[in-house]
Amino acid sequence: MRKDFLEFIYLLLEEKKLFLNPEFNRYDICSFFCNGVFPGEKIVFEEYGCSVDTLISLFRVQHARKLLQEGFCYENVWKYSGFKSKRVMIKAIYRVVV
Repeated sequence: MRKDFLEFIYLLLEEKKLFLNPEFNRYDICSFFCNGVFPGEKIVFEEYGCSVDTLISLFRVQHARKLLQEGFCYENVWKYSGFKSKRVMIKAIYRVVV
């Protein structure tokens, strides 16, 4: 189950890019594949050392970084990276960097 779940996460985040939807969160991943959130959270924490929501934020931060490198305006990049607001994006970047 562990390998299948990690492949499922890869499919949703890397290939389907569902993290671009601001409403996408751990419940969308874990409740679909596992019975409840806790088993999925445990697998992700053991594999990556973070929560599912933090993993989703990391994908969003990486996407924002890529957009900035392509010339997107910093003031608007949060809209195209799956963040609910600029403030949420700044907090996510701070958590990743610090």
